[in-house]
Order: sequence, then C-alpha cells, then structure tokens
Amino acid sequence: EVQPKAFGLPMALFDMAERIGLRDVVNQTVSGSVNGISIGDFVLIAAINRVGNHDSKESIGRWYDKTDLGKFQKVGSQKLNSKSFWYAFDKIVSEKPIKEEKALRGYAPNEKIDIDELEAILDDSSIEAIEKGLWENLSQRFGFVLDAVLYDTTNFYNHHDLDTPNALGQFGKSKENQFNKRLIGLQLAMAKGLGIPVFHNVYCGNHHDASLFPTAIRTLV
Repeated sequence: EVQPKAFGLPMALFDMAERIGLRDVVNQTVSGSVNGISIGDFVLIAAINRVGNHDSKESIGRWYDKTDLGKFQKVGSQKLNSKSFWYAFDKIVSEKPIKEEKALRGYAPNEKIDIDELEAILDDSSIEAIEKGLWENLSQRFGFVLDAVLYDTTNFYNHHDLDTPNALGQFGKSKENQFNKRLIGLQLAMAKGLGIPVFHNVYCGNHHDASLFPTAIRTLV
C-alpha cells in the first residue's frame, strides 16, 4: 500500500518562508499561541495552502496530513480547524475592539464608512509591523532596490448575507460582474520586475478607485 505525500511545492514554499524569517517575524510581533501552535505557524500553513489548494480552514488539517510539512514543522494536524484559525488570526487583528470602537462612534454594524474612518477604527498595526519586518529581512538577504513600484486596485466578491455585520463588504462596481454580492476592495503595490508585494490595503467595496490613490501614495511612502 502506498500513501503519497505532497513534497515539492509545499516544501519549496516552506524553505523560502524560513529563509525570509516569516514565522519569526510573526511570532515576534504577535505573542501567544492557540492549541500549542504559534501564530507564525498558523500564518505559514494558511499561506502555503493558498498556493494551489484554497481549502477551507475546517478541512486544512486533512490537506496538511497529505503533505510532508508535518515532519519539519511539527504541528499536529488534528488541531488545525476553523475555530483554531479564527482564534489565531484574531490575535493579529482582533474583532472585539473593532466592534466596540464602531459602537462608540455611533456606527451601525453594516454602515458605509469612508477609508479614513476605517483606518481610524481598524488597528492593523501588527500587520504593518509584520510587513516591515519581512521587508527588512528581504532587503538584507536579497538586496532589492525599489527604484520602481507598480500599483493597482481590484475587488473581490464574498457571500456574506446582507444581515452579516461587515462595514468592509459593500455593494459597488464588481470587477467580476457579481453585482448582487458584497465586495471588498484591495490596493496592491509591487516591486517592478520582482512580482513581490511591498504594500497592501483593504477598503470598502463601494469606494471608487481614484479616491483612494492619495491615501495609497501616503501610506506607501
């Protein structure tokens, strides 16, 4: 009887993540663990799975068992489920203070807010610190020169019910012509010729791209 294990792609990604210190940067920024698994390990597993698999968080443990990652990462696949991922990612950007801050400011759960209001409410300083730490490692190891940066915006639809509290998910001009679904926008800047992101930001799906450009430039600089 043969039990095949995926090795090439997941282990190549794991090796590169270790070279740029992904787990260390995340764990230095976000302390604690969930079910004995560090937050950096949760981020790494989710990131590797997104390359060619896109499993749900509930089934990601079964995917993990079919790879050789467990031999090197030493994570028990039975602890990988939607609840554990939710608790892990909530340590990076917590949902509770966002709800409390919106209530203090008098916002309804699904109320439309502009990008400046969103930035005031959303504490994503941990994500910014992780990005900064990764870029310091990348610059030291590979000597990247950011002489030119490519910037663009897009959006993606989701299946949130209309009654699901989510100020980010709003109706707008869908890039995929899904006008009956709520959208979340994404700004992205990449190093020319490298294909490596240097900046990203999410925004409400009802905002027009052009209105976000000044904010993006300020944040990027």
